[in-house]
Amino acid sequence: MRKLVLGLLITLLSTSVFAADKPQKIEHIIFISLDGLRPDAIQILGNEQAPTLNRLIAQGASTMNARTDPTCTWTMPNHAGMITGLPVEGNAGHGVRFNFNPLEDIHELNGRYVYSVFNILHNHGLKSIFFASKKKFQFFYKSYFRTIEEVYMSDMHNKETFEAFIKEFQKSKPGFSFLHIADPDETGHKTAWSVEDGSDYLLAVKRVDAYLGDIIQMIELDPQLSATTVVIVTADHGGDGEGHFDITHRENYTIPFIVWGAGVPQGRDLYFLNAKSRRNPKDKQMPMDAKWQPIRNSDAANLILSLFNLPPIPQSIVNYKQDLNVGF
Repeated sequence: MRKLVLGLLITLLSTSVFAADKPQKIEHIIFISLDGLRPDAIQILGNEQAPTLNRLIAQGASTMNARTDPTCTWTMPNHAGMITGLPVEGNAGHGVRFNFNPLEDIHELNGRYVYSVFNILHNHGLKSIFFASKKKFQFFYKSYFRTIEEVYMSDMHNKETFEAFIKEFQKSKPGFSFLHIADPDETGHKTAWSVEDGSDYLLAVKRVDAYLGDIIQMIELDPQLSATTVVIVTADHGGDGEGHFDITHRENYTIPFIVWGAGVPQGRDLYFLNAKSRRNPKDKQMPMDAKWQPIRNSDAANLILSLFNLPPIPQSIVNYKQDLNVGF
């Protein structure tokens, strides 16, 4: 009898500590790409100097060992993966193998229509906005302008991009927000991604942490937003002293992936939550055809749709089964 009672108590405690009920409806998802963010920078800065990022980790589901596309650690290809759920290479890839804004759109380059998260959201009546602090991201708006209702582009003006996003979000409360901040990448290229104490790169991460803090405060001050909003934070690549272009450097292909908000349980490791579908690659980069896949930034597209209870992107590959579990 004592063993039975003890077992019931353990079950109840485990449920209360670790389980989180999915809200009846997620109404807002804010997807934030912090360009060039190394996960070890978050850990080095700690709670005192990067309070928001560390809070999102403590209060959400995350990993500091997610991966870029295995064949490319450039900005444009990885962002293409984030919105299409496709790898870079192969006949079924998104084909963005460049790091600039070409004359063609993504469909013209591929000779076929390449569906994105924006298409599915638009088809189901959800408003999307797209804010980026690199003007070459015009490529993505050019490719999906019919499905994006508000756009803002700047040329490395991170604060202005952030402020414009806050203003638009407060005005229209869109279903889906794509926010790109270039500051870590911009500073990393100038300072070799130094994570030494007091480095300019760490100062850049502190700046974006403050931006994130304002977004979280905006959500928490509105009970309706707080009950219906999920924030996803990841990166397109990391970086090291030589840049971020060598796909064999761990510092380049290792990125954070953080999910926080309504219904997401606190302090959960994404690899633990996804033991049946993903495997922690430790220090390796895994090819796309490996039996066990790591969590990738391109998991985001179909994760976003699954949180909205919408179907996956047609012809997508990464997370097509929508089996990336964030703890609901």
